[in-house]
Amino acid sequence: MPNRAPMSRTDAEKRQNLYRTILKLTTTDECAAFFGDLCTEHELRIMAERLEILSLLRAGWTYRQIAAELNVSTATVTRVAHALNFGRGGYKRVAGELERVITR
Repeated sequence: MPNRAPMSRTDAEKRQNLYRTILKLTTTDECAAFFGDLCTEHELRIMAERLEILSLLRAGWTYRQIAAELNVSTATVTRVAHALNFGRGGYKRVAGELERVITR
């Protein structure tokens, strides 16, 4: 009897599986390998850039200073700031950790 294809999962279930998978990673090398396979270089750059924007916002930089420093639009900075202030709390949750993990 042939194996049946698994039933299609909802988008929410797929995201939960992604989050659970990420939580299993324990080292930066594991994360680099996984995200290097999962994401394009552009996607990785964008995600890393958003964390850098978050760090600079927390350090008191203006939107224009951040945009000039990182060569991004003020709209991008505004999106990160909006998510920080009005989002689901994800940025706020990691914001305190940024000073320990981001090197300058």
